[in-house]
Amino acid sequence: MVGIGFGPSSLPLAVALEEHRVSFSERPVIAAFFERQPSFGWHRSMLPSTTVQVTRHVG
Repeated sequence: MVGIGFGPSSLPLAVALEEHRVSFSERPVIAAFFERQPSFGWHRSMLPSTTVQVTRHVG
């Protein structure tokens, strides 16, 4: 599976795939996600004075 961009569809899909990997390790789904932005930004230029807390998974 390939995801293009981490928008409102790809982000929850990535979470669901990770939960699937944990629950059904014997049936893995191979996935790759591609994003052209160099860093995370929530609604760039639409809400310039807001911040979003992002937890990074390491592993």
